Amino acid sequence: MTTKRPPEWRRSLGLVSVAVFAHENAADNGATVLSRTINCQRRYYDKQANEWKSSTYLSPGELGAAISLLQAAQQYLIDVDASAGSIDETNQQ
Repeated sequence: MTTKRPPEWRRSLGLVSVAVFAHENAADNGATVLSRTINCQRRYYDKQANEWKSSTYLSPGELGAAISLLQAAQQYLIDVDASAGSIDETNQQ
């Protein structure tokens, strides 16, 4: 069973935001396993609905913000793994 949590890390540039979520899952042997996922989205105002909404689609002008935020998220994950002593070097570029 997965335990839902708020993001453990979140940053925004303009209307683009990136968040890192930690998930605790039960392994087959009963141990608790921590995994992480990354969400990238942008906010926009829907005039017809008169409300703010989120989308995972980015415009070309938002790529720079997304790249910067994703690099910051990558550094956060490297730092978290290093402090836990569990860096996975095969995924580092």
